[in-house]
Amino acid sequence: MEQQQTKLSSRDFGAVEDISSDAEYRVLLDARKIFDGGIGVYTRNILAACSDKIQYTLLVNPGQQEQIARRKYSWYDKVDFISDPAKIFSWDNYYNLSARIPQEHFDLYHNPYFTLPRGIKIPSIITIHDLIQISHPEKFYYPIAAKLMLANNIKRSSAVLTVSQTSARIIKESFLKQLRGEGKLSVIPNALSKDFTQPATRDSRLNAGAHYLLGVFSNLKPHKCLSELLAVFEKLKKQKKSRPKGLKLVLAGLGIADITKDSNLFNIVAKNPDIILLGRVSDSELASLYAGADALILSSKQEGFCLPVIQAHAQGTAVIARPVDAIKELVSDYDYIASDFSNDSLLKAICKMYKEQDTFDHPELLKGLAKYQLENQSGKYLSIYKNLSSENSRQDSAR
Repeated sequence: MEQQQTKLSSRDFGAVEDISSDAEYRVLLDARKIFDGGIGVYTRNILAACSDKIQYTLLVNPGQQEQIARRKYSWYDKVDFISDPAKIFSWDNYYNLSARIPQEHFDLYHNPYFTLPRGIKIPSIITIHDLIQISHPEKFYYPIAAKLMLANNIKRSSAVLTVSQTSARIIKESFLKQLRGEGKLSVIPNALSKDFTQPATRDSRLNAGAHYLLGVFSNLKPHKCLSELLAVFEKLKKQKKSRPKGLKLVLAGLGIADITKDSNLFNIVAKNPDIILLGRVSDSELASLYAGADALILSSKQEGFCLPVIQAHAQGTAVIARPVDAIKELVSDYDYIASDFSNDSLLKAICKMYKEQDTFDHPELLKGLAKYQLENQSGKYLSIYKNLSSENSRQDSAR
């Protein structure tokens, strides 16, 4: 099995929707989690997609504006900033923040997370990515606290967004009373940033022609199951006839950058010469890692959307995963889904992939990715902002 060093000389994601509009809305976007894993990517994608059409002011903590400026995001010069010291889960955030925000300057408040300060008088939007705090809690009291907070925030918000049909179904099952019907909830999937929609070449840090599976971790929370992936890879190494010679496991992402905080995990990977730790990488570097990989392997047992699936597909790379509903929404005929959540089933899926595939370059995976392009997202946000602003104007006129 010979791995191609460069994948996909062109991009054909399909049609882009017509999103032309002269409308402009003044939106206060809570960007305090802009550097946090998947929520950070989601926030940055909103700005990349919409900052040409919507006037955003970012609510940040002290020092974050300088960090954003250093990253040289394309949208930086198009947005304004308000700095406030309140932390997302603090008492100050919940009860005092709204009094310090000049709400009269904005049409809408949008938090790409699920917290909503009390006293927000303008139309408000929250995004609920998943209910992992309830289904896979890190601490025993998380489910009770999360249910109370979510119920209150959903009830007080003007609109609720989520990122997948799976998350929408679970939210409706759990909080239909607070939603007051289904019209308050909308699904806007996450998007591909520009770096993933361009052809990428194999990462130069990896030997040309070498085979590797790629694991991408935005965090090391229990539901990501990194320890189980390491156990599966150890078993795979022993099955020499079921995998290419010299196969490596490459681990990247913000979560991997924090692996030293878990001494057990770090000791396992440090002793294994077949595991390569890259930690945090740029989007362009990550695209290159996808381009050279035999497959993306996902050990998660719960996801709200799973952006790495479409990022891998954008580079023509297949996915091996557990049967997580949100992931199953995104997969194709070229991907391999384990029959159940056990380690043995995940191992069998890997072996099946190597048995059946002679090439790891699948340009057909690009088809159907149009709806995840940034260009298609701005129209969806604009429509929701417009509806909420119009409703607010009608209410003001009726007073």
